[in-house]
Amino acid sequence: YCTEKVLSSLHSTPSMVSLITLRQNQGSFRLAVLLQDLISQVRSTLPSNIVVVSGTSEANLALSGQEMDLFRVLQNLMNNGIFAMRESGGELRIFVERVILQEPLQEGFSQTIPPGAYARIDVSDSGCGIKGSELERIFSPFFTTKPPGEGFGLGLSSSITLVRKAHGEITVQSILGKGTTFSVYWP
Repeated sequence: YCTEKVLSSLHSTPSMVSLITLRQNQGSFRLAVLLQDLISQVRSTLPSNIVVVSGTSEANLALSGQEMDLFRVLQNLMNNGIFAMRESGGELRIFVERVILQEPLQEGFSQTIPPGAYARIDVSDSGCGIKGSELERIFSPFFTTKPPGEGFGLGLSSSITLVRKAHGEITVQSILGKGTTFSVYWP
């Protein structure tokens, strides 16, 4: 069913090929445009029991680097959030703000984030949460909490690689039964 929805959404979106082609270019890009395109794509395939809520304190935030890399990272985080809520439903929240770190930041199992200016993009779900014993391994290649056949354990591993390639970082906070928030710090 989900595969059919994704395929039909791709066929009904003639600009998808041009969108992907455009996003492969490196340079400056507007985060608001990327998010608008991504949220529109995600909404077209959502189950009826999940809603997307988004907000930003920085409507015209311009970022540098590989736009397609950030697109893939956020798409993966959103898909994981949707998967966590597939049965119970809930809210997928995306919030963006510009942050300036005056001092290095260390959260959980992430690497230290050096001082500097970042776009912090929070992707939160109200799903089942991640067990504490699994949090330290979620970015490891081939680690997955999904049932066999549902995932390969490469999404978060590739996401952290792409973000670190851009000199950013991903942090995660999770409460069992309440949900999970991934924060992408993109310079």
